[in-house]
Amino acid sequence: MKRYWGKGFATEAALGVLGYGWGKLRLSKVYAGHHPDNRASQRILEKLGFKPLQKVYYEPTGLMHPSYLCKRSDQTELWDRH
Repeated sequence: MKRYWGKGFATEAALGVLGYGWGKLRLSKVYAGHHPDNRASQRILEKLGFKPLQKVYYEPTGLMHPSYLCKRSDQTELWDRH
């Protein structure tokens, strides 16, 4: 929701999800997406190592939303620091 954009919630949530996924669940990859108008979320995902994958139709907005993939092997250096 736009009223929550720019408050840092996405970065905090993404770090928590990735930490749990890599550490507890031992996932090899994680998928993410964002509202197409939210460039800040795009920058966060890219900063965290997510790579663009495809655009996916999201019925609640009626828009094509960008989706991303982050592989654990691409994150080794980042997560070794945390």
